[in-house]
Amino acid sequence: MESDIPDSNSVELKGNVYFTGMYSIEKGARLSDILSSKDMLKRNTALEYGFIERYTGEGKTKQIIGFDLGEVLRNPQNHETMLKCRPWTS
Repeated sequence: MESDIPDSNSVELKGNVYFTGMYSIEKGARLSDILSSKDMLKRNTALEYGFIERYTGEGKTKQIIGFDLGEVLRNPQNHETMLKCRPWTS
């Protein structure tokens, strides 16, 4: 049976976006590396919030991390929009 949990070097983009799916990421990646433009979002997308589901530890415990989607699009190089990419065993 395959796990629905992505590997540690990828993220799954889903929701009110045009191009859902798995995206490879590198260490130091930012949310803006995946969500690079408002054009990627469907009409009437709420920019006030978004969230990341992150799985950590050997048991792959799920964390929900909220973020301001509008801020990601306005300030793509902001250090607070970095994805914290770590191996599963972190």
